Amino acid sequence: MLACRACSARKEAHCPVAGVGKSDADVVFIGRNPGRVEDETGEPFTGKAGQIFDQVLMEVEWERPFIFITNLGLCHTKDDRLLLREEVAICVRNFLYPSIVNIKPELVVVFGQQPNYFLNGIKSVNQYLGVTIRHRYFNCLVIPCIHPAAVIYNPAEFQKLQKVMRKASTVLSYLKKKENADA
Repeated sequence: MLACRACSARKEAHCPVAGVGKSDADVVFIGRNPGRVEDETGEPFTGKAGQIFDQVLMEVEWERPFIFITNLGLCHTKDDRLLLREEVAICVRNFLYPSIVNIKPELVVVFGQQPNYFLNGIKSVNQYLGVTIRHRYFNCLVIPCIHPAAVIYNPAEFQKLQKVMRKASTVLSYLKKKENADA
């Protein structure tokens, strides 16, 4: 990953930011791509959006060491520009899909418009906010969510984020109970 020079986004970043967390996590969170702080720290969701993310994680009693956090693209882009289709395709093919296949999560929460479009074909996150979808490639459930960064620009969005995170927690609890009952 560090040697990757396959797209133009890599030229804009200090270094790619790999996903972090439990290698067999039950839940995976996918954002768009690292911001400036993440580019400096080398870890996803460590800036302002990460602080908001940590707050909602605490509310649903999930801790970072027990989940997996990654991004659609692994490189920070200048002025936080949207990733180009080609950049997304390279990162998804080479890094994101193999990570998810290896982790085998039961649930994936996808943050923001661009990741939901590329991973779920969703053009409007608000239209599918909190809807549980069976992902054909990941073979797990996926829940579209607003990005924690949306709360920075519009604090009223925090309630939407909380609601989806509570739903994700409920869905995962249900899956675990079903798994235990089937065992």
